[in-house]
Amino acid sequence: ERARLLDAERAARLETETSAARLDTLQRVTAELSRAVALDDVVDVVLGTGVRELGGQTGSLCLRDGDDLVIAHAVGYPHDVTEHWGRFPVSADLPASEAVRTGRAVLISSPEERDRRYPVFATAPLVPDTAYAIVPLADHEPSGCLVVGFAEPREFSGRDEDFFFVLASRCGAALERARLFEEREHARAAVAFLAEASAVLVSSLAYERTLRQLAALAVPRLADLCGVYLTREAGEIEPVAIVHADPERADLIRQMLGRYPVRPGDAVGVAEVIRTGQPQIYPKITDDALVAAAYNDEHLKLLRSVGLGAGMAVPLQARGRVFGALLLANDRGRALHSDDALLGEELAARAGTVIDNARLFAERTYVAQTLQRSLLPGQLPEFDRLALAARYLPGAPDVAAGGDWYDVLALDGHRVAIVVGDVVGRGAAAAAVMGQLRTALATALLHGDSAAAALEHLDRMAARIPGALASTAVVMILDLTTGQLCWSRARSEEHTSELQSHH
Repeated sequence: ERARLLDAERAARLETETSAARLDTLQRVTAELSRAVALDDVVDVVLGTGVRELGGQTGSLCLRDGDDLVIAHAVGYPHDVTEHWGRFPVSADLPASEAVRTGRAVLISSPEERDRRYPVFATAPLVPDTAYAIVPLADHEPSGCLVVGFAEPREFSGRDEDFFFVLASRCGAALERARLFEEREHARAAVAFLAEASAVLVSSLAYERTLRQLAALAVPRLADLCGVYLTREAGEIEPVAIVHADPERADLIRQMLGRYPVRPGDAVGVAEVIRTGQPQIYPKITDDALVAAAYNDEHLKLLRSVGLGAGMAVPLQARGRVFGALLLANDRGRALHSDDALLGEELAARAGTVIDNARLFAERTYVAQTLQRSLLPGQLPEFDRLALAARYLPGAPDVAAGGDWYDVLALDGHRVAIVVGDVVGRGAAAAAVMGQLRTALATALLHGDSAAAALEHLDRMAARIPGALASTAVVMILDLTTGQLCWSRARSEEHTSELQSHH
């Protein structure tokens, strides 16, 4: 009886010491998790302190990604294990899948039990462990599981399972908190990036130079590679910006595109996006996609040497018209996140609007300049004793046509008429009024009217032209033989007219 009581006392003492040790473990891990804010810091605590406190040899975090589980973080795992088991279905007959599906821990005491319960492991690469604890990160709709491997076989009790579950639940809560924190920080960074990109996009109407600045801004904050492609009138697709985090690789891509340009009929990539107007996302750039885009074996070799692992291409478009594509890609090993894809689409939409506005402005400017040139003297006449020069400069950068005009006319008797005038207003409407006034004034002067008489004729005509009753003009007539100069100025307003003449 004394021996039985002694054994019971020892068992109770051991249980008390074990409970105290586990409570101490939970306190230490909880304290470290409370200080960890970023996701990497939480992972370091879980797979560092957490696995070590449990006496584990290896550890991993398997996180849910849709219908799959992904080994997101691991310590002590050989490369062939992470390569083989990097992604697997939640529905698979595997311990991690079972733990996530059921919300209960899967405890494996020995290699024999492992191979008996999960025969697939008999021929698959494994971590160098003999016992395993696979614990869901929550008991209701787990986001993943914590896997701890032990070097020696061991038996797991109900108290072990409870302890593992409490520890995993706290780790899961810390991971969720870190995920929310990173999402918030990512959202802030995205807003800041879009604000900075928008400032770049509206900084100049020279949109091709602006697009090159935009590509430099996107690397490496948004992707490892950013390319901007525009279509030309003949249908070819031209890269106007290629930026990579590694300048040497950027040069390699430019040289490759110089030898093997993007073909409008290509079935994948930039050409497909421009042709269809639909964005294309490539979570993994497969070798089949490279083969489809390659001209020949040499081109395929160059494409493979670039080393891109994931990417997306988004059309640059506005008002239903596609005029280019934005390409974002990451090197192998850096995934393209869904948030980055949405950010890339928003960036392309803003760039498309800016390009469209710049092109519309350029077209409008060309039309206005053509109109202005048609209304002004194409070439000044030449005289023996008189040197002439003219300059016409818009008063504002966004006004290419207006109501200001000048004219030089060769009159009879070795006389020269020089005219400067202005119609109040700007734009095509003022230019149209100006064209009528210039023609009327030139006709009167060539008919032989004096400067004053010509302006009086112009004033009477202005009354018949809508918008012309707010004009000014100066006419100078120079006699090249005598050097005599006569000039008159006139101002026509809505209710009054004023005429001054001088000799």
